[in-house]
Amino acid sequence: LELDKALDYQSLTQLANGLNDFANTMPSDRPLIAIIERDYAQALGQTVKGLSPSRALLVIDQVGLSEGDYIDIGIPLMDGRVVPLSVKTLIFYH
Repeated sequence: LELDKALDYQSLTQLANGLNDFANTMPSDRPLIAIIERDYAQALGQTVKGLSPSRALLVIDQVGLSEGDYIDIGIPLMDGRVVPLSVKTLIFYH
């Protein structure tokens, strides 16, 4: 998610509600994975988890992505607080 400005509590809860609504359109055995540019993973993750405690959830912050990027997420480390992440951009020349 690309965030243009800092989030206040109201904006954070609106975002969490939107992510939760989106997650509810997916099968319940699928995890919700959100990648955001700003440093909100813990606050956003805790808020979404409060709305949907049974859904598997991963929120990664401080990662900028663009169109065409592919993401590989590794096995969680440090009791699930850290995940290795690899971002690959594929470029095709004609």
